[in-house]
Amino acid sequence: RVSAAASARTTHTHLLQPMHAAAALLARRRPPLPTPLPWQRTIAGGAPCPDAFLASLFASAAAIRPRLAFTEPHDGRIIRAAAEVAARGLARPVLVGPLAAIARSAAATSTSLGALLDAGVEVMDPGADEKRSAAYAADLASARAHRGVTPSSAAAAVANDVHTFAALAVRAGVVDGVVGGVASRSRAVLRPALALLSRPPTPGDARRLVSSVFFMCMPGGVRLFGDCAVVVAPSAADLATIALDSAATAAAFGVGRDVRVALLSYATHGSGVGAGVGTVAAAAAAATARAPPGVFVDGPLQYDAALSPQVAALKLGPAGVGEVAGRANVLMCGRGGAGGAGRELGLGLGLAAAPGDPPTPLHASQLPRPRVRQHRVQGGAAGD
Repeated sequence: RVSAAASARTTHTHLLQPMHAAAALLARRRPPLPTPLPWQRTIAGGAPCPDAFLASLFASAAAIRPRLAFTEPHDGRIIRAAAEVAARGLARPVLVGPLAAIARSAAATSTSLGALLDAGVEVMDPGADEKRSAAYAADLASARAHRGVTPSSAAAAVANDVHTFAALAVRAGVVDGVVGGVASRSRAVLRPALALLSRPPTPGDARRLVSSVFFMCMPGGVRLFGDCAVVVAPSAADLATIALDSAATAAAFGVGRDVRVALLSYATHGSGVGAGVGTVAAAAAAATARAPPGVFVDGPLQYDAALSPQVAALKLGPAGVGEVAGRANVLMCGRGGAGGAGRELGLGLGLAAAPGDPPTPLHASQLPRPRVRQHRVQGGAAGD
């Protein structure tokens, strides 16, 4: 799971930033990639994560070969991923952590530190590189003095927190981005990036909000889910900004010929009322007014009306379907908890796959037997 990929050289505030595409260059310079890839997942019905999407990611990465800091080399998956990334020429991986611990982790994955170094993997040991660590500590103390960070506390953070060290490496231009979150809490990865890599707001710029998306491989193509990790309770203005940032990310990664953003709720257009529905409706109107050409926004929409043309036509009528309903490729949730839960359900039930995520589908034997077989609405009023 990629919890954060932040770069001081980018101006876009979205956490998952594009690597500029160069598919033709990869086709000329590199042999075809084997299929399936070692980490490629399958979804219900055996459909793989769309090969064209994965190929475009590899092509973009290979064209620029960014220098990426991996902050959890104590996890064997990171060791294997770094070795594969280096071997395929997709990036220049840098493992951040104590040299001895990295050597032990490499040995546990049936390789060695020497083999990793020979393959092009670099190592940054905050404890061994005293000159770099001192420079980073001075930078941290200066940047966060207004928050009470002292030279001594900055030195301790640089020495003991690999995520802070990596964020400072991005800030210094030593690495282009950070990959973390496999074995750490999301906030441990995000806090240093938010504190050290944010830019002063530009007058008149509405896109100041940091948000996140997940790429979900589903039957019929790749879709983006947002925001699943950062903004827990966005306002209507926040949700509009997140929707447009997510649309920009989808366009940069080539997810669909047009970007169609559905703002999800428990009601479709006017089928239900409530504070949440009103927030989503206001966000959809604001995002539509600011959307660039080729980006279409609609909401509120229920999940089935956003993805199924048949359901969209049934609920909205042929004249009300528009450009998004039934064809959405970016799904926005009004609450971060709903986005995260939707993502986990899709992965856990085998309905979707996410590149980089370990496979965790639930088998039928693990699911509880249903006690009520018919659809039932309990409690207060709800959408249709």
